[in-house]
Amino acid sequence: MIYLKIQKLLSKKGQSALEYLLIIGGVLVIAVVVITLIMTTGRSNTEKLNESEQQHSQLIDSTIIPPMILNVNCFEATNQIIITYNKSSTTGIENYCLVFNDTIKNSLCLPPVDGVSELTFTDAVKNHYDLVSGERYKISLVAKRGEYTSQPALPSPTCVAN
Repeated sequence: MIYLKIQKLLSKKGQSALEYLLIIGGVLVIAVVVITLIMTTGRSNTEKLNESEQQHSQLIDSTIIPPMILNVNCFEATNQIIITYNKSSTTGIENYCLVFNDTIKNSLCLPPVDGVSELTFTDAVKNHYDLVSGERYKISLVAKRGEYTSQPALPSPTCVAN
């Protein structure tokens, strides 16, 4: 009889210990799941932040302020277009390209020259367009830096070939 009571008491202690182990195991599983979720969320936020920084950097790199056109002269006899302009305030401009009647041709580009605020398009114009006396032409410039191009300079003045 005493033996049965001792055995019953020992089995209750074993059951309590097993319950404690199950509770501790459950808490450990929940802790591992929570830590895993936090770590993966942290990584994806870091990746999103890096992607956002790259997009912002690309936006800044691709934003080019166009030059401002002060005067345009078109000459039929020499097939020349002479543009007086204020340079773009964007650094690193490699070329200014002529926009002729809303058409940009990459072959009609000239590099900026320090201290000079005038561009003379001659041979390239001859290869693409024939200026006709009395005709009105819409002229503008775009600034190019690397693979990026500004919007055409506004307002787009017109010139009459003479």
